[in-house]
Amino acid sequence: MKLDKVKKTKTKVSSRASLFKKIVSVVLSIAVFSGSYYIINKAGADAKDTVEVLRVSAKDGLPAQSVFTEENLEKYQIIRKEYTQDMMLADNLDYVLEKYTTQYMRNGAILHIDEYNNEKLKKNEWIYDESLYGKEILTIPFNYLESGGDILTPGDRVRIRIKYEIEETEFEEDIDIWGEPYSRPVKQVKVEKIDTLFDDIIVTDMLNSKSHSIYEVYREVLRYPESERQRLLKSNDFMNNIIPKALVVAATDKEANKYMQYKSSSKGILITILPRDRDSIILDQLPTLEAEVGVWLENQKR
Repeated sequence: MKLDKVKKTKTKVSSRASLFKKIVSVVLSIAVFSGSYYIINKAGADAKDTVEVLRVSAKDGLPAQSVFTEENLEKYQIIRKEYTQDMMLADNLDYVLEKYTTQYMRNGAILHIDEYNNEKLKKNEWIYDESLYGKEILTIPFNYLESGGDILTPGDRVRIRIKYEIEETEFEEDIDIWGEPYSRPVKQVKVEKIDTLFDDIIVTDMLNSKSHSIYEVYREVLRYPESERQRLLKSNDFMNNIIPKALVVAATDKEANKYMQYKSSSKGILITILPRDRDSIILDQLPTLEAEVGVWLENQKR
């Protein structure tokens, strides 16, 4: 075999392989270019195919039970691919207005059909509790700084003692000339007594200095997310609004009459907190609040 013939054969095979690689490269390049063009073209088409929905437009967001208005809602376009059937379309703006939020909504959040309600929650909803049937709502003024060194909250069980003053007749006792003992009234004297007004009763609500429900103040805070609550809990307005001036309890007719009997002659009232059940008070939902209230109370006593 001659060496020059072998070399020529190898050169022909190498040329064919190189040509095949070039063809494959060109085909792949065309395919990549076509695919890229298709994707870009489709993305452009999708960007033009939009749906107009409603979203929240409120700098601080909307807490639960807020009213939707034209000022806190805006129309916003999203591509159809991102749209879901539970989103509220912009065409339904008039239907959503004057409805109530069911939860806290951040600024820019798209409105969904389960995030609004036709009815607002009842104010002081505890009054509608069936367990209160046959009872009366009784308000009892008290000094919060003398209530055991702690601050009462709705849901607490308390014992209430009352100091009152009554008039009693003072008698003189002696023995008459016949040796018989006798007793005769001498004068009327005022005597202080202490009695338990309520042995174990639940504080259903409290009133602040403005006669507003403190229970509703707590509920207002619970409408916000945790991050926003931290700011509200440390504000002076909130602390001033939870200073109780009166207790609100659900009493029986007999208990209400007993309180009325002592009220005109009352010389003081003592309220002590009974052991709390787990998750029985609204403070259990706000652990940060309990710490803030403790610091605030210490400052008030100085």
